[in-house]
Amino acid sequence: MKPRAHVILAVLLSLCSAHAGELTFTIQAYGIGWLGDDSFAGQAITFTGAGDTSNIVRTAGGEYWLSLVPGSATIGISGPGAVPLEIGSAYIFANPAADSAGFGVGAVDILAISNASLSKYDLSSPIGPLAGPAYGPITLLSTTMGPLDLQYFPPAPYGSFQAAPAPEPPSAVLSVASLFFFCVVILRRSFGGHRAPEPRNPA
Repeated sequence: MKPRAHVILAVLLSLCSAHAGELTFTIQAYGIGWLGDDSFAGQAITFTGAGDTSNIVRTAGGEYWLSLVPGSATIGISGPGAVPLEIGSAYIFANPAADSAGFGVGAVDILAISNASLSKYDLSSPIGPLAGPAYGPITLLSTTMGPLDLQYFPPAPYGSFQAAPAPEPPSAVLSVASLFFFCVVILRRSFGGHRAPEPRNPA
């Protein structure tokens, strides 16, 4: 049975779009606090995490919530030898009524950025980076390098919020490329690869 072109095309499209709904969220602000026994002031604090936009939930209050992919959420604090700190149970939120978006851990909002462009944002699409004042409560987080105590986010310099398409894993790109090559070969053999036999020379 010859393979159907539309079936092969559907397989290709499904693989190429497998990560189309995943966004990487990056939020940065300048904070004051402690990491273990070491204090920091005015250091850039960068939160990064990935979320599948098919899992967005809208609350009764009009906010949008998105649980992040387990293991994808990290916090980085600028400075010599700084490494990302892994955190768990993180989420992204957007509050259009307050022109803000940010992230939280567990059930506690940690950091939000305010910008007028967030007035209609629902976490489902790329945006930014958007600059704006940062704010958040005094929070103690558990990280892979000890407790992180976030005390204060100064109003200046501004923080930023960004959502960008998540990069394709190298293995996924290779798989799609291999399947594409295979499908091209099959299609050529099925629909254009057979020639009429050439007439033989008379004896």
